[in-house]
Amino acid sequence: MALMDHNQAVQLQAAVKYVLGELSQTQRDEYEEHYFDCAECAVDIQALVTFADTAREVLRQEKASQFRKESAPARGRWLRWFQPVVAVPAFAALLLIIAYQNTVTIPQARNTSSRAVPEVYGQSFLLRPSDTRGGNETGVNGATLEVQPN
Repeated sequence: MALMDHNQAVQLQAAVKYVLGELSQTQRDEYEEHYFDCAECAVDIQALVTFADTAREVLRQEKASQFRKESAPARGRWLRWFQPVVAVPAFAALLLIIAYQNTVTIPQARNTSSRAVPEVYGQSFLLRPSDTRGGNETGVNGATLEVQPN
């Protein structure tokens, strides 16, 4: 078995392949013999193992937090509406709609309803409001009842 020197280890990227388990058994044995004697390769191995362990732990934590987010209750979606970022503009829009109805739409409806004479049609009769309380049969509210065929 030939001993691997430092230049061969660097060219082969043996430290990375060793940590990832990509070296053949003979290359692995040669590299192990080398890095026990080479301080620089031993430091590389230690750094790569630390990096790999840390990366696995970070990925495990991300996966766990992602799982927790996916399994969060559905009520969280409804509670998002009450956060200030969403709630303030929504309530402001509702306030504008209510103000518009109170200042424009409802007063116009009151003015139009007082000018127009509404007629309500039933199956076989016509009901019209009346101001006169004279000769026709007048109901309780002053409406005249006229029976007309359809």
